[in-house]
Amino acid sequence: MKEMLETNPNLINNTTLFYKKYPLDRIEQNLSNLSIYQILVTQDLTIDFVIKHILLDPDVMDESFANINTICFLQKNISKNDLEAAIKLLDE
Repeated sequence: MKEMLETNPNLINNTTLFYKKYPLDRIEQNLSNLSIYQILVTQDLTIDFVIKHILLDPDVMDESFANINTICFLQKNISKNDLEAAIKLLDE
């Protein structure tokens, strides 16, 4: 896989997510070709990305991983308090 990424650095798919961190705008451009769960497990996401593409996306929000506890467990860079505060701001 590393050789494939070296020869084609623009390649992005569910497998390459495990080998490379991608900019979020690049992930957003390819969302229709990627598993949101694989993105959640492998990439460093922002609170805005999580809210927009996981918690508020009607196609994803019913998935078992689309909850605050699982997201914070998988995304060590996102604190539960910060995510809850951001969600609360949406309700205001």
